[in-house]
Parts: sequence; structure tokens; C-alpha cells
Amino acid sequence: MRLLLLLSACERGPRPPPAELPDAVCTEANSGQTVAVSGFLAMPELLFGCADDCALTIASSGGSHEGMVATFSVGRGPDQVEAVATDGDLLATGARPTAASAIHVHPDRGSQLLGIGDPVRVSGQLWMSHDLGRTTCIMTVDTIETSTAAAHGPIPRANSMVVVDLDPSFARSNAIIIHRIARTDLLAAGLASRFVERETGNFFSEGSLRRGDLDTPPPAWWPDPLSGAWTSGVAECRRQPDARSCAHDLHTALWDQWLEAQHAARYVYITGAGGEAFVPGEPTKRVIDLPASTTETREAQLGKLVEQLARGEGREVERRLRSKPAEPAPGPASGTDHPLYIGP
Repeated sequence: MRLLLLLSACERGPRPPPAELPDAVCTEANSGQTVAVSGFLAMPELLFGCADDCALTIASSGGSHEGMVATFSVGRGPDQVEAVATDGDLLATGARPTAASAIHVHPDRGSQLLGIGDPVRVSGQLWMSHDLGRTTCIMTVDTIETSTAAAHGPIPRANSMVVVDLDPSFARSNAIIIHRIARTDLLAAGLASRFVERETGNFFSEGSLRRGDLDTPPPAWWPDPLSGAWTSGVAECRRQPDARSCAHDLHTALWDQWLEAQHAARYVYITGAGGEAFVPGEPTKRVIDLPASTTETREAQLGKLVEQLARGEGREVERRLRSKPAEPAPGPASGTDHPLYIGP
């Protein structure tokens, strides 16, 4: 089983205008009024698809899941969120939460799609809901602006996550223990987290590019903007004398590119003997070996190891980077205009 964990890292650059942060705007005085809010697109605690509308969160800081509930209309036009089908049978409690990478937001102008972690400025009618003793700030969104269109200037995107991967040798029960300990330690360190193992685990499975199979299509979760890199990369590998080796290199490059497209701050890999971590594109990595202990279980030690590696602890060693395959010919490749990016 392959587990991936996402957690927030530090923001870079100035914060959104204080007067437009959710905490400042979500007041009883503004209830029923049309207002503007600036912040970062974030996933709610649970989301099972988007059909008639889509309820996301506008957070005051990148990586946070706390903030205002923003309800968007669904569609592919301006000021809308693209529809997302429910993954599984919700009535039979077999549905899986929607992955953050499935969220595509269309701003009011321009062709740039927005996603989870992106800075936005939204406006619409706000009201304060008081149900079951809990106060919730909710907005029905009318317009969506990108950071460059916001009246108060750009709000830089946060480096919003670290991806943590557990070796498939872990039993499910042991992995759950590591999840719980890691999540607790990360929250204590001020790092939000979420799990997406069902989304990306098949990228490393048998029959993948990693195994040299150039006929492997992009998985269903692969972002559309990166499909051209996949297609042009495969076309280039087919022209290489050692196509199998090229496919492995392409797999490595595409994984780095996916991490960078998600603004991943760090990638962490945990095994039964310890773990390692690297920043996408950097030529070195951090390594920590599991110390001998008679007072803690292995799962407890590894859970704590996740947080240590996420903060950049460990000894520094050289990261083995794959060589770059030959660049494809200039111009669109296989009907796309996305150039192949091969690692650092």
C-alpha cells in the first residue's frame, strides 16, 4: 500500500490585505451584504464531488483548511468550478473524498485555471449561519478574481504541501498508526495535512512508465495541463535507442513536475528502516535512519520521523537525478503545446 500525505509549508511574500481576510469580513454587520474576500482556495474537511454547486474554503493562509465557506456555481464558464463526479457510492458509505487536484476554478476573466492553494479574491453575498450552536461564515460567490486581478495587488501562491509516501510493505493496520501519530505531530507543528493515496498510488505500480511501459496512458488523476508533457515525453522516448531506460527517466521527471505543479514543498519517503526527503528540483536530500529504541514501537518512531523530515532535519546526501532525455523538436507535440520538462 502506498500512502501519500500532504501538509502545508510556509507562505512566501505578503499576506492578503488584512481588511479582506475572512476573519475581518465575517461579521454580523456584513451578514446579508455583498462583500469581497481575499485568501487562498482550500479544501473543506470533506468533499464528495461537485454537482449543482461546489462548497470550498477561502482560508486566510496557504495550507490552512480553516476559513469561510464559499459556494460556487458549477460549470466551465467564468466564475465557475468545473463539475466533479462522486467517486463511489455515497449512500452505501463507499464514496471516497474528492482529491484537491480535481478542483478547477475558472476566474471571471483570462484563461488561467485556479486550483487548491491558489490566491483568490472573491465577491458575493455573505451571511452568518447559526446552526446547532455553531457560527459559520458562508458566501454565495458571484465573481472570482485571480491574484493579479485583485484590487489590492497580487497574493502569492503558497508552497502548500509536503508529500509523504509510505513504503508498500507496511500493513494497513501499521500504516494507520503512523498516520495518526504523524498527523498529530504535524498539527502541533502548525502543519495542516491530508491524505491522497488513492489518487496517486498507481503512478508507481507495475505496468507504469517506471517499469519501462511507454504504452501506459496518464492516470485519471493526472492534471490536464501536464498531459502534453506526458505525450511529448513518450514520443521522444520512442525515438531513443534505449526506450525502456528513457521511460524510467521520464517517470522521474514527470513525478518532479507534478510535485512542482502542486507547489510541493518537500517529498518524504518512509520505509521500515527510516526515511528520506527532498525538495523537488534540488540535487540533495535529507536522510534519517530509524534509531534503536526499547521504549517506543516502530510505528511511533516512524510517525515522529515524518514530522522531522518534513521540517528538513536529517543528514544531507546527494540525490541521484536522472539524465535528461533529448528535447523534442520545437513546436506542438502530438497536438499539444506543453513542452516536456525533465527534472532539475
